[in-house]
Amino acid sequence: MRFNFKIISIFIFSLFLYSCTSVPKEYTPSGMAEVTIYAPYDDVKGHLIQSAQLQGWSIVSDNNFQTRFTKPCGQAFQCAMVKAFIGNTYSTTPNLEFTYQYMRVNNGVKVIVSSYEATTQMAFGQINRANLLNNNETFNETLSNLKKHKSTIEGMASK
Repeated sequence: MRFNFKIISIFIFSLFLYSCTSVPKEYTPSGMAEVTIYAPYDDVKGHLIQSAQLQGWSIVSDNNFQTRFTKPCGQAFQCAMVKAFIGNTYSTTPNLEFTYQYMRVNNGVKVIVSSYEATTQMAFGQINRANLLNNNETFNETLSNLKKHKSTIEGMASK
């Protein structure tokens, strides 16, 4: 019986150590999720907006330098955890929000995801936010999505 307890203890401790490991954050010059896309500004912005809207995101604000999107978090377990983390029983269902920033550079556009947040409104109107880009896995996933957009847009521009 003592032998089984040692094996189970080692197994649980191993799981604990494994769960503590973190995915390393990919390097970018600004420290934010960013890519430079070598295509006309209107093509870049149009593709990014269209792609976001097809995924259920709505435009909150838009100008020549940035576009801010929002969508309801939904009823998934992760959204319930977000509500428990940044809200309480009286707060609204969380929304997800993100912002693309555009900077014209030589022959292209630098696109930066400057914010990606979960937000909820408390009972008396206070807005609580949680920055999702602080999580390395989410940051890397966001950067990977930007790189996919870069490949798609530059492929369309070269035709």
